[in-house]
Amino acid sequence: MDFTAASDAPWAAVEPNAGSIAAGAATAARVTIAPHCADTLPPGENAATLRITFGPGQRTIERLIRLTVAEPLTLTPADGLVAEMFFGDAPTPPAVVYTLESVSDQPVEWSSRVDTVKTSNPSTDIPWLTINGGPSAGGEVPPHAASEVAVAIDPVAAAALPVGVHQADVTFVDDCTGEEFVRAVTLRVTAPLAVTPTGESISTGVFGGPFRPPAHAFTLTNVTDAPLDWTATVCVDAATCAAPPDPSWLILDSTTSSL
Repeated sequence: MDFTAASDAPWAAVEPNAGSIAAGAATAARVTIAPHCADTLPPGENAATLRITFGPGQRTIERLIRLTVAEPLTLTPADGLVAEMFFGDAPTPPAVVYTLESVSDQPVEWSSRVDTVKTSNPSTDIPWLTINGGPSAGGEVPPHAASEVAVAIDPVAAAALPVGVHQADVTFVDDCTGEEFVRAVTLRVTAPLAVTPTGESISTGVFGGPFRPPAHAFTLTNVTDAPLDWTATVCVDAATCAAPPDPSWLILDSTTSSL
């Protein structure tokens, strides 16, 4: 009985691809993964169909062949970086070190970038993250070896960030497969001075007075470990505080001091 054998994927080579089987005999059709083709497959599951055609009526038997390709690059740790700082101070922690490891017999080229920058104050997009000391980095991980990459918060740039929550996504890329590893970085900038109570302070009264309450007390707290100078100003325009002060009806008993 004559037969032919073939696969529908170039990475699955069949040997022999044709032949003849004597009555009552058997033969083996071997499917081999062709390295020169399989090496270009992306990570994930790949499928091929082995099709054997035989006999006078050209009957067909099919078998499914699956090949799972693993990503040759790993990145640890899986967590991002969460840091805090007082406005104008230094962040804690200042950096995180990631390890790129190759599980391949070949070198793995990689690149990285600060992919997106989000801030609670959209008008202030300050590049405050570095990768190995720069805005991006890249290199080559030798076969079955590892390389360390430092993602750090630039203390000079971070000191200029406004109070609020700032976020960035650092993306590492396997340049061969295109696989991306994303790590989120969050930096919370806190005001060093706490003022209580928060919100509005309201006094009411009839024309000409008296007004109740006649005064409002605020508590200023230095939440840092260093001395803090402060000033207080009465503003007519609370939104911008750009207008000149109007002390005719509102007086501060203290306008500057140190905590």
